[in-house]
Amino acid sequence: MNASQPQWIKLIPFTFVFLFFSHMGATPTVSAQSDSNEILRVVTFIEEPWVTQKGNLVYGFHADLWDAIAKQAGLKYEFIVVDEWAKMLAMIENGQADVAVEHHGVNADRETKMDFTHEVFGDGMQVVISKNNQPLTSVSRVLIESQALQILGIGFLILLVIAHLVWLTERSHPETEFPKSYFQGLQYAISWALLTIINQEGIVSKHKLSRLISAIWFFLILFGLSAFTAQLATAFTIGQLTGTIKSIDDLNGRTVGTWPNGKQRIYLESHNINMVLSDHSDELIKRLKNGQVEALLLDTGNAYYFTNTDPSLELAGTAIRPGSIAYPIIRDRPDLVEKINQALLTLRENGTYDLIYERYFGEPPGTN
Repeated sequence: MNASQPQWIKLIPFTFVFLFFSHMGATPTVSAQSDSNEILRVVTFIEEPWVTQKGNLVYGFHADLWDAIAKQAGLKYEFIVVDEWAKMLAMIENGQADVAVEHHGVNADRETKMDFTHEVFGDGMQVVISKNNQPLTSVSRVLIESQALQILGIGFLILLVIAHLVWLTERSHPETEFPKSYFQGLQYAISWALLTIINQEGIVSKHKLSRLISAIWFFLILFGLSAFTAQLATAFTIGQLTGTIKSIDDLNGRTVGTWPNGKQRIYLESHNINMVLSDHSDELIKRLKNGQVEALLLDTGNAYYFTNTDPSLELAGTAIRPGSIAYPIIRDRPDLVEKINQALLTLRENGTYDLIYERYFGEPPGTN
């Protein structure tokens, strides 16, 4: 019976064995194409309004936008929070992180070291000033620093001397109107001296010597008022010239706060403008309010946010040098770049991006 079996029947067991092992060999290939279990290393830096952290909760414009992108693209991730802004780009460049989610400008140097998503925020540079320092406060400061107050002080001392001399000469005259007691007499003499300044009658000196003193006092008044008016005019002129910052062109000769990295510092250095640097925006705002810096040079997004949330701050002029903000991505991950870009496009089309923008800046992009 075995001898009479066709040859193809004998090959059936070998065929099943071949198909079984072929299927086993193909299974790992299908699994390798699916990266659904990958957890992306997303590095960020705490800076209001972009990324803020309270306990385990991370939120802010970029944090919220990234979370929406990740959900749309089906990406899993974990945040890595660093204490210095520059560390984010270093970690992307060194392969220690996959994506950097914060406010990163795109430039030619960075593009040689990492990839970038499509633009996530249109940006530029914007000057922010404190309303409390513009312009009357600045005039007052100049006035205090000028010689006007010194002239007032000297004038008051001379007034006291004149008042004493007039009282001492008048109290011995029989027809005098001045009280003979010291405090009442001095008060009366000071009133006489003040009335002389504003050219009013009513207190008339009787003694010849006091009349001479009155004439000297009158000329001293003319000289003092002239000097004081000149100093006052100078103080107000300087205050008007230096007190108001209307645009980025008024930053020369000022002290300006900004971040240690980015186009703002490059701009200030190229124009030889004195800088105060800090990685933290809240520290820069504190220094602006207490007068340590006269203005801040920030990204437009930061500037709009802080002036919208703090009534003591205002914008000076309009934004300059529009830039493009995007998320840096580790090299050689075109699949990741494509997923993020597609998700970002969907969020823009369905209105999610605008909702996130309005949450922090009050109005959708393009209306500023």
